[in-house]
Amino acid sequence: MSENAPNVPAVLLQVDLDSLWAIRQVYGLGNPDDFHADDPVYDLAVERFLDLFESRGVRATFFAIGRDCLIESRACVLSEAAARGHEIANHSHTHPIAIGSLGLDAVREEVTAAQEAIRAATGTTPRGFRSPGYALTPEVLQSVIEAGLDYDASLLPTCAARWLRLAGGLFRKGGRLSGTEGQYGAPQAGRAPTSPYFADPSDPWNPSLAPSSRSLLEIPVAVTPRLRLPVHCSIAIGLGWAWTRRALDAVCREAPAVAYVFHGIDLLGGDETTGLPGGVLGRRAFLQPYERKRRIVGRVLDLLLDRGLPILSRDFAVVRCSEKT
Repeated sequence: MSENAPNVPAVLLQVDLDSLWAIRQVYGLGNPDDFHADDPVYDLAVERFLDLFESRGVRATFFAIGRDCLIESRACVLSEAAARGHEIANHSHTHPIAIGSLGLDAVREEVTAAQEAIRAATGTTPRGFRSPGYALTPEVLQSVIEAGLDYDASLLPTCAARWLRLAGGLFRKGGRLSGTEGQYGAPQAGRAPTSPYFADPSDPWNPSLAPSSRSLLEIPVAVTPRLRLPVHCSIAIGLGWAWTRRALDAVCREAPAVAYVFHGIDLLGGDETTGLPGGVLGRRAFLQPYERKRRIVGRVLDLLLDRGLPILSRDFAVVRCSEKT
């Protein structure tokens, strides 16, 4: 791609399928058995994303939670997405927001259990992984390498992790929850590369000097140049189009690859969800009308496709991994 369009970034469209039970879990709401209930992320949002991408003739990577694949209706939705050419990747098995503080054995189980569940649901083996809360740790990277995946997409290379955690505490029942220290990444994430690189689990926040079989392609989530502010679509919905347009223009102008993250809830109206955080911030972040969300999501997608060349994350990883060898 770089030979044909050296100044045009690769655009990696990614959708995190955090079901309502997983969002409630992050904010201390609901209970662990909520995943059995009907969920509009799968009942409505996935199909809306598929239609949106089809209208633009592009494909995306859907990061699915393994335990959702145990529900037959959700497995069918993911299978349909795969049949339409989209990638289904691994977003852990139970979406533990404290995955950054878990030991190696527990992280391994999260990765491998989700691999098996997604494979059974879709008939395809996930090639990429994203941890809950963008937690990149040596244990995460080691587990992903052992599972034989091609890339990890857990890194959010921002210096604002502490402030994002503090803001998240405003949504949480009872305030700050224990076990969220690793949410939005370790302190080293703020100094990590913002472009894809090969990382070693002994030091996952820095490029390997000599990539080897122990190295894995890390695909960071897009952030703005210099200030390193996250630009994913949930933030676009919260901050509005004027800020989002300027931020994306800067990202696409300077980044060789833009891994842009949507969330399932980005295409759900506030009247289509239940049990999510309320208040002023909750209404701004989660509960806006569907039509407003749809307009912003569409404008974001059109801007990205106008500025860059879309490629599936797994295909991008194949190209980059061929360079390593």
